[in-house]
Amino acid sequence: MTTETRLVIDLGALHVRSHGPAIAGVWLESGGSEFPMARWTDFVVVVLRWWVVAVLRLLRNNTGTERVPFMEGPYAVEASRTQSGKLQFRMFAGPSGGREVAVGEADIRRFVSELAIQSERLLDECRLREWWSLDAAVLKSHLEELDREIRRFSIISP
Repeated sequence: MTTETRLVIDLGALHVRSHGPAIAGVWLESGGSEFPMARWTDFVVVVLRWWVVAVLRLLRNNTGTERVPFMEGPYAVEASRTQSGKLQFRMFAGPSGGREVAVGEADIRRFVSELAIQSERLLDECRLREWWSLDAAVLKSHLEELDREIRRFSIISP
C-alpha cells in the first residue's frame, strides 16, 4: 500500500561554514514513517539540487525513473511519474543499490510546488547567513528551469 509522501527540509538544523557544504535536515515522510530517518541531516543544497534535476527530467520526459541518493549513508529514492499525475517513490537502504524498505506517492503538483518553495527558502537562508557556493548557484539555476517548466506546462497536466 502506498501513502502520501512529502520531502521535509528542517532549516532549524541549518549549519553553514565559510568553507564547506551547508548541512540541514532533509528526509521523506510517508505514512507516519521517515526515510532515511527523522531529523536526518545531509548536504542539503546538493540533495535538493538532485531532487530538482530529477523532477525536471520526470516532467520533461513523462516516463522513466529517477534515482535520488542521499550523500550520507547508503540511502536512495527512486521516483517515477504515473499517468494519473502522481509521483511514486521507492526507498532503498544499503550498499550496492540497497533493498527496498518503503514505498509512497505524492500528488505531483503539490510535491513540485513544495520542493520549489523549500529550495527557495533554503537559498534565502544561505544568503542571510552570507554563505553561497557553486552548489547554491547551480540549485538556483535549476529552480529557474523548474519555474519555466511549471509555467510552460501549467504545472503538469495528467
